[in-house]
Parts: sequence; C-alpha cells; structure tokens
Amino acid sequence: MKFLNMIAFIIFSSSIISSQEIGIDFNIGYTKLKMEQVNNYLDNSESVDFESSNHIYPEYNPIGTSLIYELGVSAKLSQFVVRLSGNYLSTNGYWESRDTIRYINHDIDVSSLEILASAGYNIPIYKTASILLEGGIGYGFASSEISYITKSYQLYNELENIKHNVSGGYLAGRLRGGFEAKLKWLMLRIVIGYRFANAGVLKGESIINGVKKENQPVIDNNGKELVFDYSGIYYAWGITILL
Repeated sequence: MKFLNMIAFIIFSSSIISSQEIGIDFNIGYTKLKMEQVNNYLDNSESVDFESSNHIYPEYNPIGTSLIYELGVSAKLSQFVVRLSGNYLSTNGYWESRDTIRYINHDIDVSSLEILASAGYNIPIYKTASILLEGGIGYGFASSEISYITKSYQLYNELENIKHNVSGGYLAGRLRGGFEAKLKWLMLRIVIGYRFANAGVLKGESIINGVKKENQPVIDNNGKELVFDYSGIYYAWGITILL
C-alpha cells in the first residue's frame, strides 16, 4: 500500500509541475451502501412474539444511503486530469421494539474516510463542456459503533447491554463518469459512479454486559464475523475553483 501511495504521489507531483490548470475540488453527493449483512444483524424481528397481544410493531430503519463529502486538488494537462482527493461519509440504522414487558433498542453507526489518487480523460463535446471518465485507487479507514440494549419493565433494569466500537483499514477504488462545464475560473461538474469500499471484518473494543474485550470482531445472528461493505453506486455535484 505504501508503494502504491508513493507511485501515486510521484505521478501527481509530476502532473502538477507540467499542468495547464490547477484547481481545488469540492463535491457533495449521495452513495448507497452494500450493508446487507449488517442490516440482517440489525434486524431483530425474530426476537419479537408477533402473536402476543402485548406486541407493538417494531421500528426498523436499515442502513441504506449516506451523504458523501469530497475535497481535493486536481491538475489538468490538455485533456488528461489527475486528482488527489479525500472523502467522508457517516450514517446510521436502528431497530426498536417495545411492548408492556420489555424494550429493545439496536443502533449501528457507520462512517468512513478515504484518500484517493485518480486519473481521468475529458472528451470535448463543446467549447467549454466535456464528458469526464475517471478511475482511482487509494486507502480507506472505516469505523462503526454498535449498541444493543434490552430493558425489562417488570424488573426495572437492563437484561442485556452490548456495545462494540470497531474499526479497520481497506483498499478503496472508484470508477465514475460525468459532465463538466467551464465558466472562466470555475468548473461545474456532475458525476455518477461506483465506489469499491469493502472494509471486511472490523475489530475493536467489545463490552458485553460489563465484560470488556479488545481486538474483537462483531458476531452476527448466525455466529459469523460481521462484514462491513461500504461499496455502492454514488452520484455527486461539484465545482472546481481554478487557480
């Protein structure tokens, strides 16, 4: 990974020196997250007796989409462009059930931070407009905070209290295409693409009913280590301020 980062830095530095245009990039958009296993773990419907007259239908908000923020610097030489950028996203999901006997709350927060080096090509379609095709590779850091609490109304105490604080790094990738238009010192942009961001099994602190353990994975409802996949389709709008 260090070797890839060094090569990307050398290429980007060389492009900056010989570039015709240098710009500061700002993007904001939405991304869909492939969190199927995490959402299956989040959903605790099997713990609810739907036949009971005490039952109130649970609230379930799975992890689906997230805002994503991007900041970077780009250099353009003729129709080629290289870019060094960072992006951040954060979202959450929850499952909650309550009846006359107990209250269950399951909450999962997920976030990621990525640094990417990318290269692209602009296909002119008008004097100041072009189609952008771009791909990139980099490194990401993912984290998640998980809370699972069960309370008894009859005993007035907690039956279960489980907390996980896990994190880990992963190889990140990006493919995207879009449209750019230049207005003097400003570049307008809209893109759609796919983020490759499977963080795999994250590990960290686990506290189960007061018992703390370090460097632990999260175990799902089937006894398997939980996989966090931040990959997904994304689209964004952005500007580049030309220097």
